Formats: sequence, structure tokens, C-alpha cells
Amino acid sequence: MRRRFNPIARVRVPLRQKAQTRTTRLPERRFRPARWRSRLINPRLTRGARGRILLRVYFFQVGLAAVSLMLALWAADLITGDSVARAVLVAAIASTAFILFIGPRSVTAHPRHSIGGHAVAVVAASLVDFFAEYVTGTQFTGDFSLLFGFYAALAVGLAMLLMALTDTEHAPAAGTALAIVAHGLDWELAVFLMTMVLLLAGVHALLKDRLHDFF
Repeated sequence: MRRRFNPIARVRVPLRQKAQTRTTRLPERRFRPARWRSRLINPRLTRGARGRILLRVYFFQVGLAAVSLMLALWAADLITGDSVARAVLVAAIASTAFILFIGPRSVTAHPRHSIGGHAVAVVAASLVDFFAEYVTGTQFTGDFSLLFGFYAALAVGLAMLLMALTDTEHAPAAGTALAIVAHGLDWELAVFLMTMVLLLAGVHALLKDRLHDFF
């Protein structure tokens, strides 16, 4: 006799597992200094032989950036003089030095961006400074005021827009636009700026193939 197919008979009901009566004790969390050290210090520069090599390369490129910035500052001061009064502008150029020597192969380190970005910022800040001084008759005495904050923000925003339109985005150039509005534009300031930028870009172009990109 043929057996009739019963689909219910083929369904296997899983056995219920006995509940564990023993309570498992969670392991105690211990303080691990290595984990906190890896969070505070970049592990790529500390672990293994390759990390020690990268750390030496980092020290070398930071020193090269500092020496290049010092020589550019001396050269610009020799040409125009009174570089201390342009401290805000020097801070923007120092940010450019960081990009050129720590991320030498990044997009913003390209001469089109490093040189062109500062040039576009000079143009944008000059337009705002001309409008503020000769159209509205605003005079900045060095103290912070609502008008200074407005024109400074306007110069930075216009510089950002022009850099995006001309494909010359360079973040430190925004500080250049702010410095020009704070200091006032003259030919010595433009020569001082372009001398430092060109010298840094020249050193970067000569040593680009030998520099390590940390970005």
C-alpha cells in the first residue's frame, strides 16, 4: 500500500533549549594606556619601523616649511619693509606653507590654487576696500566696528565665490582677503604677498617629487 503524503509530518519542531541557570560574569574593563595613546597620537607615526621613518620625514618637512617661510619673510621684508605690521597676512601665508609641505600633492597645493587663490583674494578684497573707502567713505581706524565686520565678511565671501568660479580654491586665501581689508591695500602689501607666495611655491615645485604627502 502506498503511504499518503503528509506534509505536517515532515516539519521538524526544534527542541527548546534549557535556560541557563548560571549567571555569566562580565569581564572587568581595565584601563589600557595604549588605546588612549593611539587616540591622542597618530599611530601611523609611532607604530613599527615604517612609523618611525614617517615621523622623521614629518620632522624634516616641517623644518623645511619653517625655513622656507623664514626665508620668504626675510625676502619680502627686505623688499617692502615693516613685515610685523602685516602679521595677519603672514598668518595666511603660514597656512599656505602647511599645505605645500605637508600635503604637497593635494589639489590645493597646485600652483594654480596656491598662487591663483591669493591673487583672486587680493582682487576681491581690493574691490571691497575700494567700495568702502571711495564710494561710502568708510575709514577703518583699527578698532573693531560693525562696518569693519560687515566689509571683512563681504571680502571673504566674495573671495570664496571668485575662487570657486575660477577653480583656484585655496583655504588660506580667505585669510588674505581678511588681512587686506584690515590693513588697507597698497602696492607694498601686494608685492609683499606675492613675493612670499612665489618663493614658497618655487621651493614646493623644486622638491615636490621628494616630499611625502601626509594628507
